[in-house]
Amino acid sequence: MSVVVQATKKGGIPVAVEKRPKGKVVTVIRNVSGDAKGLLSSLQNAAGAGGSDHGSFIELQGDHQKLVEDYLVQHGCVKGAKGSKPKPQPPPPPPTAEAEASGDGDRRIGKKRRWPKPQEEAENVNPIQASSTAPASWMKAEKESPAKHQFGVLMRDWPYWSHDYARLPELYEEYSHATGAFVCRELESDFTAPVAPTLQSQPNHLPSRTGGADPWEADLQAAGLLVERCVEGESRLERNKRHKKEDVVTNSVKGRIQWADELPSGARPNYDGPSARKLALAKKYLNYVQNQERQPASTPVSFPSAWRPKPQNIPGAPRPSSSSKRSVGKHGGGGGGGGHGWAGGAKG
Repeated sequence: MSVVVQATKKGGIPVAVEKRPKGKVVTVIRNVSGDAKGLLSSLQNAAGAGGSDHGSFIELQGDHQKLVEDYLVQHGCVKGAKGSKPKPQPPPPPPTAEAEASGDGDRRIGKKRRWPKPQEEAENVNPIQASSTAPASWMKAEKESPAKHQFGVLMRDWPYWSHDYARLPELYEEYSHATGAFVCRELESDFTAPVAPTLQSQPNHLPSRTGGADPWEADLQAAGLLVERCVEGESRLERNKRHKKEDVVTNSVKGRIQWADELPSGARPNYDGPSARKLALAKKYLNYVQNQERQPASTPVSFPSAWRPKPQNIPGAPRPSSSSKRSVGKHGGGGGGGGHGWAGGAKG
């Protein structure tokens, strides 16, 4: 509620009780600026009486001077009244020499320094350090069995067990057999003995997986995650363009081959599908592109002229524009309107 009630020159709140004809009493609030209607509505709800708005002052029916003054002060609507501004706080006294020497300059004078209680110190103690330590014979076996020693350190620092070190050999045996069985199952080999110490001492000495890496290379290459050797003298832009053209040709040829495979034998559909000659040319062009990729860049590969496809037969090749069609039509000859496209040139 954006409304301001300006105080009088003496700092009082401009609220007074006045009498009207026929013995009526009203409470008048003067020097009102801003949302006077909103202030009147709030005062009417608070007092439970009617009222009227006259622009610079408000009238409220009945004697409600105390209620109106408290409401205006409580909501901060009075400006320039006595006691409306908070009294300035006196500056804190400067720290004494004793406080500076003891390091309590930032604390209140006379406040005792708080020290941690013994109970809090007991709560801050690490429960692992407070528990019993591992057997000395087990922890001294670092040189004899590093894996055994590391397992003891692991269980000593693990907070979620009872630290019953009498069960440590049993836990280590279960851990070793479980680790060996898991690793051998992943490597598809027979489990004969715990292999955790062997893997820790010789991490690169692992049995080969069945099938080698060949079954994975096709999937990695299809996903674009296989590292391939870049053609010498080929920039990134040229390589991207080449890959884009190869993808267009490959997808087009695959789609047409799939369409030809799905077509029943002897069927002749009555729609514009690729002919057998176009399919043969597309397959030959695809084989040519794949053979060119396998050969090194230094060896030039000549495109056989005997089955070189025309541009309109190559999938993805640009089609002749309308201007070229008109030019062919103009020079194609006479009869039947020879200057208007392919039909005229053919007839001429």
